[in-house]
Amino acid sequence: MTQPTPLDMVRQLVAAPYPDRIGDVLLYGIHESDHNFFRNGPRRKIAVLHDESGDFEQDADLTAEDQIEREIANLAVFKAVTEEMSAWLSDRPSEADAWPPDMPISQDFDDDEREDEALEDGSGTWTPSYEGGYHEAEIDRRVVWDLGDEYLVLFCQEMPGDGNFVCATGVCVLPKDGVGR
Repeated sequence: MTQPTPLDMVRQLVAAPYPDRIGDVLLYGIHESDHNFFRNGPRRKIAVLHDESGDFEQDADLTAEDQIEREIANLAVFKAVTEEMSAWLSDRPSEADAWPPDMPISQDFDDDEREDEALEDGSGTWTPSYEGGYHEAEIDRRVVWDLGDEYLVLFCQEMPGDGNFVCATGVCVLPKDGVGR
C-alpha cells in the first residue's frame, strides 16, 4: 500500500471532524508546551508531515553540520508542501508568517491556576498549548489559509534545546472562534 502524500494528509485532516477529547502526543518537542501543541483535540487538529531531531549527548557522532543538514531537510519539505498547498488553495487568502486577528493561539488559553498541573493521564503537565490554538516555536515559519470557519496553518518549526533539537513540518486546523467543534 502506498503512503499518503503530504497533500493527501492535509486534505484528510481538513475533512476530519475535531476529536471529542484531547489526544496523545504526536511528536515530542523540547518543552512541555511543545509536546502539548502536538495533540489533536476539540480546539485543534494537527498532523506532522516531517520531523528531524538529534541529541548530542546520546549520539557521539552527531555534529553541528548534521543538525544544519536536518534543519535544511525540514525546510525543504515545508517549501515543497507550501507550493502544493498554494496550488490547491489558490482561491483562498493566505498570509505568510502573520497572525490573523481571530486566529486562536495557545496564549488565549492562559490559566495561572492550571499552569504546570499534572495531566490526568499522567502524560505531562498542563500548559496553555494543551487546550488549543497555535503554539509558536523558537524558530517558526508558517503560512495561514482562511478556510471560512477555520484556519489551516502549514508550519515549519525548529526547537533547539540544551544539547538536543527537534524540527518539524506540519499542519494544524484551528476553529476561528477557538471554541471546540
